[in-house]
Amino acid sequence: MSGRRRNHFIPRFLLNRFASRRDGKKSWIWQISRDGKAVEVSTRDTAVATDFYGGPETGLEDAFAAAETELSQTLARIERGEPLSGYADELRQLVWALAMRTRAFREHFVKVTEGFVEELQKSIETQAAQRAMVRRVEARLFESIEKDIEALPEEARGFVAAFFSDPAAREFMAKEVKGFMRSPLPQLFFGQMRDMLYAQGVLQEAAEEGHIKGLAQMLAEKKPPSAFSPAHWRLCRVETQMVLGDLCIVAVDGEGKYGAILESDVFSWQTLYLPISNSTVLVAGKQELRPLLSPEDVNRISAELSSSHIYCSKPTDSILSLAPLIGAKSPFVSTQEVSDMIADGWENEE
Repeated sequence: MSGRRRNHFIPRFLLNRFASRRDGKKSWIWQISRDGKAVEVSTRDTAVATDFYGGPETGLEDAFAAAETELSQTLARIERGEPLSGYADELRQLVWALAMRTRAFREHFVKVTEGFVEELQKSIETQAAQRAMVRRVEARLFESIEKDIEALPEEARGFVAAFFSDPAAREFMAKEVKGFMRSPLPQLFFGQMRDMLYAQGVLQEAAEEGHIKGLAQMLAEKKPPSAFSPAHWRLCRVETQMVLGDLCIVAVDGEGKYGAILESDVFSWQTLYLPISNSTVLVAGKQELRPLLSPEDVNRISAELSSSHIYCSKPTDSILSLAPLIGAKSPFVSTQEVSDMIADGWENEE
């Protein structure tokens, strides 16, 4: 175990392929943020965070480093003209790992979760939510109470059971609880719960822990899931300068909708795009490769799906014009989609 605590969430070998300049083993790259600021930084010092993979004890940094040496050689070979078909397993591993390991993936997941909590809190005041909660009270209130009574000490159980067996007492309690559900208090309660989650960083910690565990499982299995098996690979050389978004992978479905590989239906994508240098894009197809996006569209979508930065070899005017698009689209679900799912959930409860 190396003990390295500086973890690249975008592999350095991929960043090096977009280098603006080199000096021996050192490489630099242009990093562009959504405010339009472009900074030339060492690839050693960009897309990196302390203990992003949980510290040396997880072994993830070492495992990624070992895999990256082979993957870097694979990209060099296919760019020299070796058939992609001979490297299908390595390319699957590369694309799947990049889709799962980035900080943008983790940050977008946190945003979706926070959006869910926000929309749930807002939805509590709707009539559909109140009707659903009242119906749940009517269906489950006394069943839950009876379970709690069974857990009481024997000397108290008889008295409490007798009280709740009285029809007048049950009617009074049901009326009061349903009145509470129709009041502003549940919304206030959910609001306080939301504030507590944010203040204590619960969502962020849960996302970090879940992400690290998921990556550990992925590396332990040593290969992508069997369902992730692109049928076709293509290497496209382009004249347009390509950017690398901090989510890395652009996934497009059969209707032209784009997002992350795990957007909505896990494997709804049809075509994947991974820029692997400033002039080359690796393309994967689930079925026969359809008409491809233009390089300009891949750049635009890469920026929209990024969380905070895009990377390039040279910050031309056309590349800098992408900066305001950074973070414009959630790669998973939008706020409106989350709101619709919650509303549907309340309606189904009715």
